[in-house]
Amino acid sequence: MKKLILGLSLVASISSWAQDDAQKKQPKLLNNYAPREIDTKPGDHSEIGFGLNYTSFDYQEELTPPSKSTEKGSFPVLYAGMRIPIVDIPGSQVFLEGEAMLGAPLKYDGTTLTTNLPITASDKGDFLKVEAAMFFNLSGQKETRFGPVVGYGIRYWKRYLTYGTGYNEIYTWSYLPLGFSAFFEMSSDVQFGFEIRYNYMISGSIKVITSETIVNGEDTTLTLGNKNGYRITLPFDIKLNEKMKLKVMPWSETSAIGASDIKYNSSFGSAIQEPASKTVQYGLLGALFFTL
Repeated sequence: MKKLILGLSLVASISSWAQDDAQKKQPKLLNNYAPREIDTKPGDHSEIGFGLNYTSFDYQEELTPPSKSTEKGSFPVLYAGMRIPIVDIPGSQVFLEGEAMLGAPLKYDGTTLTTNLPITASDKGDFLKVEAAMFFNLSGQKETRFGPVVGYGIRYWKRYLTYGTGYNEIYTWSYLPLGFSAFFEMSSDVQFGFEIRYNYMISGSIKVITSETIVNGEDTTLTLGNKNGYRITLPFDIKLNEKMKLKVMPWSETSAIGASDIKYNSSFGSAIQEPASKTVQYGLLGALFFTL
């Protein structure tokens, strides 16, 4: 009997030792460890977006009545954009944007150059815009952000004038957008903002092209006068899922150019000058942005 009791005690001891040894060999979690939630506030990740910017366009040259020259139209514009966070300034971003439209339908309403007879025509225009801007967040927060915007932009407009023998004009100019932006988080999925920019024109030219429509036509490049403009936007960002959001943005813009220098052009048989003009645009941008 004593041997049986000793044997059972030995088995119990071995079993207890084995259990203690197994527990010691189990992997242990680090102290104070907990899964970390990923912060996905606006501005944390790079994003790329594509969409359409429906635009209303109204161009008017500053001429002495009864002379006039206007172009008007409404058309969709292809849009592409990218947002890149500035790591050292939380909530700050670099914006890269481009817009393009070829063959936009325009209605011309004007008068002849010498006799002021009324003219109407169906014209077309090619438009291109490329812009880079930086937003510096001064709030130190991501839910509410505000601060200055600075950047650089380039515009291109090829104008196909069809009345008479017709001729073409290519406007190009660059500018510095300077402004203020603010963004507010309305909920975890919706962000609203506003932005006011002053576009400071720094250089511009117009190339008057008659060689494409007149035999032996002469092309002349004129230097445009600098005039400034402004732009107001009201962007909404709506989160659709973890990787995609919808951007909806109504906007309005007023721009202008000053009168050019004067040069002789043999196709017109006289000196030519581009008059000062003003362009008013407004529209609605819709684009899908994807987190990279």
